[in-house]
Order: sequence, then C-alpha cells, then structure tokens
Amino acid sequence: MNLAELENKTRDELLDIAKQLDIPAFSGLRKHELI
Repeated sequence: MNLAELENKTRDELLDIAKQLDIPAFSGLRKHELI
C-alpha cells in the first residue's frame, strides 16, 4: 500500500488497518497521524 492509497482511505478504514497491525493507542489518532 502506498501513500496515495492511504490518503484516499477514510479515518475509519485507517483505524481498521491500525487495529489489524496491532498498533498501540491508535484510537485517539487523527487521520494524518494514522497515515
């Protein structure tokens, strides 16, 4: 996945990806922080 693909995703989609990758404390992050 590249940067352009990530930027086109919604915050909820990025949160799902973060959850799948076991990234700690991801729920409070903003979209640009998740990218």
